[in-house]
Amino acid sequence: MAVYYSLGLDIAGVTTDTSSLVISRKVISSREIECILLGKLPNDRECARRLRKNNKKYASVSSLKKILELATVDELAEEQTKFIQEQLTEVRKNHWPLLPSSIPLVVDTPLDTRELLPFLGFHRTSKIKAHIKGMNSYNELVKRSIDEYYEGRPPYADLIGSVPVRFKTILAYSRTPYVLAKNLFETYPRACIRELNTVIPTHPLHELGYGGSAHWTGLAWTSPNNNLLDNIRGIGIVGMPGVREILTDHELDAILCSVVNLSGNPPSFKPNPNHILFQKSQYLKRGVNLNRGLPKGYRVVAYLYWDIIKIVGRV
Repeated sequence: MAVYYSLGLDIAGVTTDTSSLVISRKVISSREIECILLGKLPNDRECARRLRKNNKKYASVSSLKKILELATVDELAEEQTKFIQEQLTEVRKNHWPLLPSSIPLVVDTPLDTRELLPFLGFHRTSKIKAHIKGMNSYNELVKRSIDEYYEGRPPYADLIGSVPVRFKTILAYSRTPYVLAKNLFETYPRACIRELNTVIPTHPLHELGYGGSAHWTGLAWTSPNNNLLDNIRGIGIVGMPGVREILTDHELDAILCSVVNLSGNPPSFKPNPNHILFQKSQYLKRGVNLNRGLPKGYRVVAYLYWDIIKIVGRV
């Protein structure tokens, strides 16, 4: 019985302590997905707190601000990767003892930005002119075609530009050797919601305005945000009967990240083209200029290949 596992990381909020990590699994012949909520990826202050606890060099430093002044980037990144391994160890110990050591990862941050790099690296006027000739918008200089298509932020914009860089430092210290488009993928939760909207006509989903949290009473979800409720119910997420649970919008995004890769076939982890939207023709229908190609490893859920997603635990 083949069981597929996938990690989903909503990392966009890592600087504001709102990132979320989720692990999901699915028996290939089943239409049920199980997921475990793994908590927030440590932000800078939490990394400093962990360093004070785990590193003798900082044990006597009372100020977290001072630790951040003294700590190196590699020390902070290593604490973040240790956190992920600690959470997976807990999953093996208390939930899924057969969890493999290497698990594919899907993250909501730009990974393949080669479409933008030529312009960023040009200094000669002639090369800049050649690169921009024929462009219809300045957006083509700062956004990849896929970012424009799904109305995503420019990868190197001020509000989000630090996230891809930070994520690469985490990858550098990961015990798992991640390879883009093999066991490492990029997605965009808003894009997943947009595509799922085309196959869930009876439960309209909301791309925006679903912030906050929802409470599972043991029987049903409640939330002051109806958009969040619509998304949770439409996607088919439920908690355990009789067990109270809280689900934030960032955890919902992390779940969406994780399910992107659960319909693939190991060992390549290449998603099933019947379930995942990644063919150029699908995008070209909407008039997006993809002459420069799609980002490597970009995946979007575009087919509801499950009936239910159960939250079966929290670490």
